[in-house]
Amino acid sequence: QLASQNQTPEEFRAQFARYMQREADLKLEARVNHRGLYSFSMSAVDALDPFDKYFEMPKLRRMTMQNSMIAPISQKDVVTVGGSMQVANSRGAGGMTLGVKRQCSAHASLEAQVDLGPAPGLVLVAFRELSQHSTATVEASVARDALGLALATSRQLSEFWVGKVTWVLGGMSGVNVGASRTSPTSRSNLELKVGVLPELTLD
Repeated sequence: QLASQNQTPEEFRAQFARYMQREADLKLEARVNHRGLYSFSMSAVDALDPFDKYFEMPKLRRMTMQNSMIAPISQKDVVTVGGSMQVANSRGAGGMTLGVKRQCSAHASLEAQVDLGPAPGLVLVAFRELSQHSTATVEASVARDALGLALATSRQLSEFWVGKVTWVLGGMSGVNVGASRTSPTSRSNLELKVGVLPELTLD
């Protein structure tokens, strides 16, 4: 029940606006996607030694933790926060990723991602749907010692086949031409790289 008999039209409109805003906020919260991975490697060799009269607790050899969260903050903007940490033999390293994506229209989007940690970097991506079957992507990256630019276009060749061409400028300049086939029962991929390190991949 949104209105009562004693409400004025202005009060009803204000209450209805608050109700719609609350419903929109609940829908955004329902779209939050959180994922986590926790891995622990233990060693119980010393604890199971039959010649040792003193019991020793199992030792932690390796620990890996990964977390990511994708949360929409508006109808057009999505924020991504991720982090990872790995510890092995009392030594560890970790990093953090912050990203934001804006849906500019039904056919275009912009995305920015910052990586913090041992290998910091910045990536900017612009995506555009050229037609019903074709897309284009421009990606610029800035790392500690390198700058990169990649231009990619893909097209739906048939029901199962997708073709893609990528031009890479930077430390690993070259052209990648590939096609992939995805069906309900199988997946195959063909890719040819021409440049600093030429390569042919079939899988």
